[in-house]
Amino acid sequence: MDNKRLEKQFDFFREIDKEKFIGRQTYLTDGERKENDAEHAWHMAIMAYLLREYANERVNIERVMIMCLIHDIVEIDAGDTYAYDAEGRISSKEVSKWSKGNQRFEKQYCLNFSYDGGEVNVEYAAWNSKDNAYTDVKTKAVYQINGMGVNYQSYEWNKKESSWNLMVEHSTQPEEIILFEES
Repeated sequence: MDNKRLEKQFDFFREIDKEKFIGRQTYLTDGERKENDAEHAWHMAIMAYLLREYANERVNIERVMIMCLIHDIVEIDAGDTYAYDAEGRISSKEVSKWSKGNQRFEKQYCLNFSYDGGEVNVEYAAWNSKDNAYTDVKTKAVYQINGMGVNYQSYEWNKKESSWNLMVEHSTQPEEIILFEES
């Protein structure tokens, strides 16, 4: 038996246990208190499993459930970000990366989301550890979602021209989405 692997697995179990202490904005159905990240992830995974029969395509439920269970793990270090800003339709999410050196997640960049109908804009601001702040936004992505699929556009900021330059554009059809099983 590989004891090092087992030790690392238990270290991970102890780390993800911290999700129980990350408060969310959503109240439980009894309205008495707000849920935590672990409850949220568990509930999503159970709902995905039970509702899979209503999907238009055959769903890889193992993959979907794992995604439901781990999607907010980064909030252990970054905290919960309230996803709905009714006035500006804007939210932010810090993205961290695991550092082997200090055995913690370290800030990498911030994602600033804005919503406009069927369009989502995501701007990326890199973390500058020397200044202990985020840099100016240098790249952004635009997702246009409709019944025909998703259109993705990636832009880079051109400082000289003070404008966004389109770098990549890609369209995805519903049958290409990876959550569906192969026939």
